[in-house]
Amino acid sequence: MSKNYDLIVIGGGASGCAAAITAARNGVKVLILEKEDRLLKKVSLTGNGQCNLANSNSIIGRFNSSFPNRVFDTVSLERIIDYYESLRLLLIEDNMRWFPYSKHSATVVNAILSELDLLSIDVKTDCGVNSIKKENDIFIVNDKFNSKYLLLATGSNATKGTDSLNLAKALGHKVFDFKPSLTHIYTDTKKIKGLNGIRAYNCNVKLELDGKIVANSIGDVIFRDYGVSGSAIFDVSVHFARAKAYKKAALILDFLPAFETTLVDLIDINKEIKGFFHKSIAKAIMAEAKNTVPYRLAEVIKNFRLENATLGPINHAQLASGGVATDEVSQISLESRLISNLYFAGEILDVDGECGGFNLMWAVASGIIVASHITSKLKLKDTYIPPRFRSED
Repeated sequence: MSKNYDLIVIGGGASGCAAAITAARNGVKVLILEKEDRLLKKVSLTGNGQCNLANSNSIIGRFNSSFPNRVFDTVSLERIIDYYESLRLLLIEDNMRWFPYSKHSATVVNAILSELDLLSIDVKTDCGVNSIKKENDIFIVNDKFNSKYLLLATGSNATKGTDSLNLAKALGHKVFDFKPSLTHIYTDTKKIKGLNGIRAYNCNVKLELDGKIVANSIGDVIFRDYGVSGSAIFDVSVHFARAKAYKKAALILDFLPAFETTLVDLIDINKEIKGFFHKSIAKAIMAEAKNTVPYRLAEVIKNFRLENATLGPINHAQLASGGVATDEVSQISLESRLISNLYFAGEILDVDGECGGFNLMWAVASGIIVASHITSKLKLKDTYIPPRFRSED
């Protein structure tokens, strides 16, 4: 026997849950269908388990296109923070980044699950979607669940996710295959042999494609047996994933970005280099310098090259680049331009942001905007739930 809903949300991640909660608060009857055995699996891994929820910096230039800008014009950072605090979460801002006060993702997951339960939202886990039809203006999912409105918030196959672009394609939408983003980078390892697990702090990493620098970031670099990881690597990996065509890729590490090459030239090779770097990194730098003609230590410190760079596997990536083409989706409501009452939110869209909480911001903002638009279509009141734990400063 078919069950009827106002809105079916396919995908129980951050965007799907934000849409479901916002809609249910407004009186919308919601069903969440999740393929995995539990909701919010990827959220539990966000920010190395600390769950970086948002960023106080401007979102301009942080995404692969300007498509998200209109959504963020409506759903501001303050509105996103309000959403989390309305879940009875206590937040903290740390160096422009927002986290749960606990600095533990389980706190966020439990707060969202608690709200879903409080709102009596129907949730079906272990429920993959294999059929979507539309008959007489009603969506029929798996020949079992019916709704006037449908939201695809299925994310990507990065980390613990699933590639569900086949659902969007079956509905006639153009898609771009997912590529790993926010991930470690494989490189030639000859120069960094023996450095596994060692971290270089405040390193400027440049991404070079076919001889041209296309991105750079200052942060930590962690050397691995396969190549490199760390915050600076994650930052440039986003731009690496967006690159359309290239023949040769390399990373260039500047171990002393605060010093000009002429100043680095003054380093006493035998006495001072070991005081600047971890001894194993110093050894790798000196070994590479011996191969240069003429011998110039400063050049190697400022331009330590790792050749044959490639993105790591998508199941190790925190995010994917690609998804449903945004030119077929309303920039204001995220409703399909091809099928009325069909919406998209979160990572399934071809929207990817830089490291630092921007992607979770997009997930929540896009979910809220979809729910608000559906609320308006149903002529229901868009309920605002005020924050509980706003500080006085």
